[in-house]
Amino acid sequence: MANIIRCRHCRTFVYDTASRCHGCGEAVRGGRLLGRGAYVFVALVTVAYGIGRGVDLIQTKSHRERAYAESRTLVEEVDLGATSDPAAVLPMAARAMLTDGRPLSTLLDRDTAALVEKKAAAAGLPMLVVDRMKPWLAAMTLAVPALQRAGFD
Repeated sequence: MANIIRCRHCRTFVYDTASRCHGCGEAVRGGRLLGRGAYVFVALVTVAYGIGRGVDLIQTKSHRERAYAESRTLVEEVDLGATSDPAAVLPMAARAMLTDGRPLSTLLDRDTAALVEKKAAAAGLPMLVVDRMKPWLAAMTLAVPALQRAGFD
């Protein structure tokens, strides 16, 4: 059974049995997929995938469904050192925030909004900040304290 990996060059998802990436044509075999400390990121990505359901594994729906059904593991790689560079983080952060002026609380039903407010207060985050986040980022951000309590750092 094939696993799905990401091309190091263009970040496209490909089968680990492929010799070349279908996005950029570079060789995809060999090398370490996860560096030290990337396991927390994998956990956060798994949470985001389950909540957001927006990961685009392959370009078409049928390929994506087949690849996901045939895989046993979904692995993503991130350079944790790049997160200390503001120039690398700012474009991603801008895409993670609501830009149409509506706060997150207006996109949620009352019970969910109350739960988000409770979790934000428990995490020490002002609701003003959480209200500007897109739902997937708020979910990931509010999941971090629980992961830390479970022993992830």
